Amino acid sequence: MTDARVGLQFVDFETGTLLNVKGTAKLVKDINNGERPLMGRGLRISVETMIRAEGALPLRYSFGTYSDRNPANSPKAKALEFL
Repeated sequence: MTDARVGLQFVDFETGTLLNVKGTAKLVKDINNGERPLMGRGLRISVETMIRAEGALPLRYSFGTYSDRNPANSPKAKALEFL
């Protein structure tokens, strides 16, 4: 990894709150000691700055229902739930 900087933005659409996290990331090659084959790699993030802005987003949305085209509702996704 040539540039380890990372920035993540989390949005709460119901309240308009934004959470901004900045830091550095490190690639972890064997995150679970081989116990879960689909989760062989991951990122370990060292947080340097975290900013929470209450009500910063002027738009508000509330959750309705999942789309019938959502892959999380597919039979394949349900088969992977045991992992």
